[in-house]
Order: sequence, then structure tokens, then C-alpha cells
Amino acid sequence: MVVSDKTEGQEKMQDEEDKQTRAPAAETGMEFLVPKTAFFCKVCNRFFSRTKEAEINHCKTLKHYENLQKFLQSRKMVDDATKRDTS
Repeated sequence: MVVSDKTEGQEKMQDEEDKQTRAPAAETGMEFLVPKTAFFCKVCNRFFSRTKEAEINHCKTLKHYENLQKFLQSRKMVDDATKRDTS
């Protein structure tokens, strides 16, 4: 697991930067957040020390949305390759 060395101030600055580049109005890819002591986004490889804020704010960012599209595309390619191999 990756743990961020960012201070809360640095994390807030990153969140503000992410908010400025949002794409979707609704949260996307929330199923890829893993609850731990906090949250870790498996799509973006980011650790969040706050609770619901990760779900609400992070999943609305453009960067998360772009990472999610890449992640889902790579999973689809693996699934397609697996289906071809087993046929």
C-alpha cells in the first residue's frame, strides 16, 4: 500500500487543484476506493486520510476520470485476451 507523505495542507492544495480540472458532475469509479484507516484509490494510486471527502471530491476530478478510463480499458483488453486464449 502506498502512503502519502503529504501534509494536510499539501493534500488540500492537491484537492483544490483536482477540483479545478473536474470532468463529470457525478462521482465515477467509486468502487475502486478501498476503505482502510482512510481511503486508497486503486485507480489513481492515491491515499486519502479523510473519509467521505475522498469519495465525493476525488471521484469527481478529471484526473481520476481519465485514470479510470485507462484502467477500465486495460482491464477490458486483459479480459478480451483471456477469452481468446480459453476459446
